[in-house]
Amino acid sequence: MLLLDSLSFLVALMLVTIGVKATRPHSLAVSGTQRARDAWKWMLSTPSLLKLGIYDLIINIVAVALLSLTLPVLANINDKQAVWLGIWLTCFAFGTTLTTLAYTFLGHRLSVIRLLQLTPIGQALGLSLLLWTFGRDWSFDPNSTAPLLVGFGMFVYGLNLGVGSVIDATVLQKLVPEDKRGTVFSAFSSIRYTGVPLGIFISGLLLEQNNTAMLFAVFIGLLIINSSLWFRGSLQA
Repeated sequence: MLLLDSLSFLVALMLVTIGVKATRPHSLAVSGTQRARDAWKWMLSTPSLLKLGIYDLIINIVAVALLSLTLPVLANINDKQAVWLGIWLTCFAFGTTLTTLAYTFLGHRLSVIRLLQLTPIGQALGLSLLLWTFGRDWSFDPNSTAPLLVGFGMFVYGLNLGVGSVIDATVLQKLVPEDKRGTVFSAFSSIRYTGVPLGIFISGLLLEQNNTAMLFAVFIGLLIINSSLWFRGSLQA
């Protein structure tokens, strides 16, 4: 069922895309296609921007799958669906808010490259705590501290995720010339949001098989790859 949900999302996205294209006048479609091709060519010739798109793709694969599907399913399995799921998501939101506020005041003192390198590692540490916690049998122990550990793991994960949108805006403004921003930003978003159905598909597939350990291992591995993208090179247009 979870697998079918992810596939239905992809089908709906394709139908909407086809419908939008069908309603456009031919001349506008042609000019729009040419602009899109130019934007993609420019992105492919700008390695830093392409790496940032892949970076965001992976971030979305993990974040959307974790928040929209993985946590609710695991909370239900462990009889903690109502109260604890809300607490876990609140811990995540508190972490993202705190780090975004901190970056607003201190961001000018921090290296963007260093943040791109380190924040995925921090996210992986938070998910490692979730992997260890959900791997234990605590569903029947009312005195277990495991739900609190999940909340702390979500806080750590959110703490390292919150600066992502701010970094994106900063890097895109730096790399993309003003006359190209409309089409390039659209192409960039198409890469980034491809992670949404991919993440739901992966999560649904592994949760259907009751393979929680493999799911979190995939998440952590992707985040480590994300960090490694920025250990060589710099942000150059």
